Amino acid sequence: MTRVRLTYTLLLLAALAGSAAGQSTAPTFTLTSSPNPSTFGATVTLRATYSIAQSATVSFFDGTTQIGSAAFVQSGNSSVATFTTSSLATGSHSLSARFITAFGNGGTVNSNVVNQTVNPAST
Repeated sequence: MTRVRLTYTLLLLAALAGSAAGQSTAPTFTLTSSPNPSTFGATVTLRATYSIAQSATVSFFDGTTQIGSAAFVQSGNSSVATFTTSSLATGSHSLSARFITAFGNGGTVNSNVVNQTVNPAST
């Protein structure tokens, strides 16, 4: 009887672990820019998407220089922050976003880097 109970308990724990593992994925924080490439003076939209609901302010960077910020807006089960700029200089830009988590641990979440190309305006 003890062996049967132990086997059942181990099978139940394995099933629960597998179920939880199948549902649990790490959240993602993704940055996109549009249009890319762009033309000098044109508006570029940066969109930062976090795969879970979050209340925070996102800071947007060109290299190490902060170029703006925006609050997350809930979009279904995820969060989106959008920032627009028309002041990127001609050339290549390494754009990124980051925010401080609101879960009480004060951790910083960093996005991927987007390589934005700004072409000269046509004359």
